[in-house]
Amino acid sequence: MADEVLAEVAPAATPATPATPEIPAEGGAETPESTLFSPENADDGATDPAKTSDGKAGDGDTAEDGDTEPVEYDIKFPEGSEVDEEFLGEFKGLMQGMDLSQDQAQNLTDFYTNMQAKMQASQDAKWAKVVEGWKAEIKADPEIGGDNFYKITKPQVFAAIKEYGSDELRGMIENDPLFGDNIHLIRFFKKAGENLVEDQSVRGHASGGAGTQEELDRKMFPKSHNKDA
Repeated sequence: MADEVLAEVAPAATPATPATPEIPAEGGAETPESTLFSPENADDGATDPAKTSDGKAGDGDTAEDGDTEPVEYDIKFPEGSEVDEEFLGEFKGLMQGMDLSQDQAQNLTDFYTNMQAKMQASQDAKWAKVVEGWKAEIKADPEIGGDNFYKITKPQVFAAIKEYGSDELRGMIENDPLFGDNIHLIRFFKKAGENLVEDQSVRGHASGGAGTQEELDRKMFPKSHNKDA
């Protein structure tokens, strides 16, 4: 009877607290300790710029590359080309720095020479157009052009050169458009030779010689008189 009373009075036993379960990382995997850029995640060197596509170390990783001798190029230029040796040396050095093969170096050279030829042809065409414009201006000038050019202008110009110039200056006037077709220089030489030709003409008449300007010009300058402007 006493045992029954004690059983009713005694408090119920406290249930045991269950252990807190461990919460695994999402997906059940452990927390990563590296990124895709970590060394251990390298994909056999494919994402490493210091390595080549075949997995071998690049230029900065080995000493063998430093022992590689540069290619000695045998560059061909168009026949008749004048090659500046200093420029050629610098050009080859540039191609070696680009690690070009012989064929690539020759292709680059051919491209360069072709571009140079086109640029020169364009400049020559522009210069020829300028010269033609100068000639047209001289011929159209009422004072020094037209019929006056052969009868008056040329004799006076050559008289001034003979008196004050030299054979070299005469050659420049006869052969170089920069001088011989420049209307400003022609006017200058014509003015300088006016009095000289008049004096020679007067002396010619006094001695019974040829009296016309054209005849005087033929005697003074037989080679130049018949040249075209």
